[in-house]
Amino acid sequence: MTESNRNGFTLIELMITVAVIAILAAVAYPSYVEQVNKSRRAEGKSAILQTASLQERFFTLNNTYSTTLVAPSTHYAITVINPATDSYLITATPNFADAKCGTLTYNQLGTQTGGGSADVAYCW
Repeated sequence: MTESNRNGFTLIELMITVAVIAILAAVAYPSYVEQVNKSRRAEGKSAILQTASLQERFFTLNNTYSTTLVAPSTHYAITVINPATDSYLITATPNFADAKCGTLTYNQLGTQTGGGSADVAYCW
């Protein structure tokens, strides 16, 4: 049997292919996770701003903020804290791992904060 009649792949060719796929996956997966977190963060910010809008509407009618008006969110637990009748603090706690931004907050003055390692501009 001559060399030209062989079919298939050698073990080394197969291992090189597996190594290339592993390197591509190692590069792509963190980017994918970050994009998923970014889209979830956008949903959380939307729920916070919708809750703030509901709070302002309630305040114009009742001259006080509500403790029960909360917009729904799938990936964040939204809570409202009213330390006084003329203020509120909306907190969005993620239901997923988000070390960069963590818990997002927003108050009646429009002050935005994030509880992770990234700066506020990145999170908001």
